[in-house]
Amino acid sequence: MSTRPAIIALLVTLLLAVAAYLVLKRPSGAAGAPAVIAQGERVVSFDAASLKAITLRVPPGRPQVIDHNPDGRWYWRSSPRASRQFALDDARTGTLLRLFNEAKGVSTPPTDRPLPDAPAPVTLTLHGPDGDTIIRFAPRALGGQVMADVSTPRVPTPRPAVVSDELLNVLTSPGPSAWRDTRAVGADPGTAARIAFTDGPGKTGFGLARREGHWMVTPPAPVTAPAEDEPVRLVLNTIAALSITRFYDDATQPTPQAAGLDKPTAVLTLEFDDHAVSPADQRPATTTRTIRLLFGQPADTEGTALYATPDDGVTVFAVNAVALSRLTAPASNLVMRAPTRTPPADVGSMEFSAAAPASRTLVIARDGVTGRWSESVDKAEPVTLDTGSAAAAASVLQFLTRGGADAVSFEAPQDAKPLLSVTLRSPGGSPLDQFEVLSAGNGLVIKSGGVYRTYGKPPQPLLAWIARLQR
Repeated sequence: MSTRPAIIALLVTLLLAVAAYLVLKRPSGAAGAPAVIAQGERVVSFDAASLKAITLRVPPGRPQVIDHNPDGRWYWRSSPRASRQFALDDARTGTLLRLFNEAKGVSTPPTDRPLPDAPAPVTLTLHGPDGDTIIRFAPRALGGQVMADVSTPRVPTPRPAVVSDELLNVLTSPGPSAWRDTRAVGADPGTAARIAFTDGPGKTGFGLARREGHWMVTPPAPVTAPAEDEPVRLVLNTIAALSITRFYDDATQPTPQAAGLDKPTAVLTLEFDDHAVSPADQRPATTTRTIRLLFGQPADTEGTALYATPDDGVTVFAVNAVALSRLTAPASNLVMRAPTRTPPADVGSMEFSAAAPASRTLVIARDGVTGRWSESVDKAEPVTLDTGSAAAAASVLQFLTRGGADAVSFEAPQDAKPLLSVTLRSPGGSPLDQFEVLSAGNGLVIKSGGVYRTYGKPPQPLLAWIARLQR
C-alpha cells in the first residue's frame, strides 16, 4: 500500500492546525510587542510638548477636553462642544503629564485580555501627531492598584496593565476642572510692555508703559511722567494676585447683560511684546499679545466679588473685588516723587533763572576734575565756594535730583506763584532736565512736565538762593 495518501493527509492536517492557530490567536499588535505590560515596564511614552489635546471620559459624564493651545498653555473645556475654555495651572498640568510619562506597571496582569466594556472604564486619550494613545482604567481600584489597558499608534491592540491607583485618582478626584488656574491674569504682569486700568468708557484711570527699562505713567492719566518704583510694584503685585473666586458651569453662568459686562465698570488691559526672528527674512519681529479683562456688577450681596470676563462675555467668572479696589487710587500716586531721573553724578551745573519781572541768574557749577564748586551771579566771573557753601550746593543738587515730594498732583495749587526756572546741565554744558519752582503757602512746588510736586520743607540754601535772586 502506498504511503503517499497518508503523507498528504498529514500535511493537510498540519496546515489546517496552523491556520486555525493563526485565526484564533488574538493579534498582539506590533511585531515583537508582548501581549501585556509587565511589572516595571513603562505604561506609555510620549512627548508632552507635541500633544495636540487630551480627552478624558469619566462615566457617566461627558468627555472633557484639555486643549494644547498655540501659546503653549493647556485649557480645559467641559465637553467637546463647549466654547468656553479655562486656562489650567501650568504646574498641575505638568505634574499630570510627568506622572503618566513616568508611570510603570506595578505588577504583571494575570491575563492578556483587555478590560471589558462593562462597567464603563475611565478613558484617557492623548492626541499626538502620530495618532491617539488610549489608556482605559477600571472604575474601581483595589489595594492601591487598578487594572488598565493601553493602545498606541504603534501597538493598536489594547495591552493589559496593572498600575498604581494614583493614575486613576488624579483623573477623577476631583479631576481637571479643579486644575483651573485661579489667576484672573494668567501671565506675569511684570513682563508686560504696557498696562492700563480704566473705567468702562476708558476716560479715567491710569496707564503704565515700560520705556528703556523704566516704567512711565501714561494716559488716561492727564500726562506722561516717570513712575515711582514702589507704587508700580504694588500695582503689579495686585494684578498678579487678582484671583478668581468662583467659576460658573453652563447652567449657572450669567449672561453678559445680567453680569453687567455689556457696560463694564472697569477694564484691565495688559500688552506683551513677544520678540522673535522672522523665519521669512531672518529679521527681528515683534508681535503683541493682549490680555483684556472686563469687570461688571457685584457677583455677591456683600460686594466682595465682581463678575469678570477675559473674552467679551463668552466666559464669565467672579474675581476678588477687594483686591481690585487697590487699583482705583489716583494716578498721581504712581508718579515718581523726585523731579528728575537724572543721577546727581551726571550734573555739572545748576542754572537758576528768576521769574519775571526779575531777570537775575545764578549758576552753581562743579569742576569735573577737582570736584570744587563755584558760583556765578548774572554771568559774572565764577567764584570758588568755601567748604560750607560747597556742602550747601551739594545738598541742593541732591534735593533737585532725589528729593521725594510730600504730595504729587496734576494740578497746580491755587496759591502757586512762579519763582524761578532750574536747568540741570552736564559737565559739557548740555541741558539734562529743566523744571520750574513755584511758591505755595510755606513750601515750594516743582513743576515738571505737567506734574506738580509739593515740598513742605525745602533745603534752606535753596530758599536763600531764591531770596537772593528776587532782590
